Amino acid sequence: MKNIRSIRLTALALLALFSAAPALRAQNNAATPQAWLVFRPWRFIGDWWYAERVFSPDGTFKTIGNDKETGTWTVATATVTLTFADGHRDIMSLPINPAGTDGVDKDGKHFTAIIGKQPPLGSSSSLGGASSLGGASLLDNPKSKPAHSGLDALGPSAADQKKNAPTIAALTSAPWKFIGQAWSEVRTFDANGTFTTPDKPEQHGTWEITGDRLLLHFANGNTDTLTLPLDPKATDGTDSHGVPTIAFI
Repeated sequence: MKNIRSIRLTALALLALFSAAPALRAQNNAATPQAWLVFRPWRFIGDWWYAERVFSPDGTFKTIGNDKETGTWTVATATVTLTFADGHRDIMSLPINPAGTDGVDKDGKHFTAIIGKQPPLGSSSSLGGASSLGGASLLDNPKSKPAHSGLDALGPSAADQKKNAPTIAALTSAPWKFIGQAWSEVRTFDANGTFTTPDKPEQHGTWEITGDRLLLHFANGNTDTLTLPLDPKATDGTDSHGVPTIAFI
């Protein structure tokens, strides 16, 4: 009887060990640069440019919203090299830090790459063109939208005011830097629901909170978005064309 019980316990122990093996292997593999890169989309932040890139296990990558910025990636002892279709290269330093990996672009300028959210804002089935979040389904016709202020978006209820108070506090606490595909601007937000761009006075308008989005309605009819909740270190968004952007204090 004891032998039978011992055999059963041994069998159960072996079963548990083999069942846990895939999880243990996954945990160990997650530490490799390859596993980190393909785990989620990555956000690349330069001084005046921003890009969201998706890495595939086959050694290729795509840039969301920009079909021209595709290429291959390789891992060496101390670097990850991104070789673009036009021949230029960007370099990421190892080890990979999902909270902030240093890199150098083709011009020798520093950039930071941080792991993105899942699913990536601005993604689409083709990883190019207008985003499913920032395209017609979200923006409809921006020029036909009435201008809404942040205060109007709060609604009359005290519950809405309480819910949106942290967003408004963060938004108005300091100027926010916005970086897009090939541009960067600093914008200032007022609690009355308006915003300005000090270096470009023509880029002003109103903002509103709607669902899990903050919408920026420009005076020229364009609408940009930010995803809520706001993260002062890195908040995802899209421009009026659905191309990914990032904003931070």
